[in-house]
Amino acid sequence: MAWEWAPPTWEAVATFVAGIAAVVAAWRVGKRQTAIASRQADIQAEQTRIQEQIAKVERVRLRFEMYEQRKSVYDAARAYLDYYIFHGVPPRTFRYEEEAELVEPEWGIARAFQTGMRESRFLFRPEVHQHLQKVWKASLEVQAAKRRIALQEGRGRATGLKAALDKLERAESSLSSADDEVVSVFAPELTLGEFHDPT
Repeated sequence: MAWEWAPPTWEAVATFVAGIAAVVAAWRVGKRQTAIASRQADIQAEQTRIQEQIAKVERVRLRFEMYEQRKSVYDAARAYLDYYIFHGVPPRTFRYEEEAELVEPEWGIARAFQTGMRESRFLFRPEVHQHLQKVWKASLEVQAAKRRIALQEGRGRATGLKAALDKLERAESSLSSADDEVVSVFAPELTLGEFHDPT
């Protein structure tokens, strides 16, 4: 049997051309799908990067708001202690009948300190709240000791006067040491370096 060459039929040529066209079309579709998948991966990576940047900005915003709240507590404590340093007595929130009238700045400073002391429980480490309680307790002891001294002097009693003077000295010493420590107690939460993020 010998092979004889015969020209292809139109049906054979059409089938061959259709097959080649299908292979080329499949190759182009595959190439496009690969490009689309690659682009989708790039888009996903960019979305992830954008979400990380948004989260970083949100963290900085929250830290700044927290800093502002913490700074107001520190300012209230500093004003309270400054009042004590300049006037020799802590600011009062109440007065006894025989004492001088409360003036607005004194009352306002004392109220701001009390508010800051309450808020410090939620804004700072426990040590800060404990320190502010120490300041408050010492200031109340100073006020009570000064009142006892005034009463003892008014009654002319020397025996009670010495004890009251000793209590006053201890309370003033405690308040002075609290004043010396206030910056170091607040510093970890008020250091602005925490806002700097090198990334």
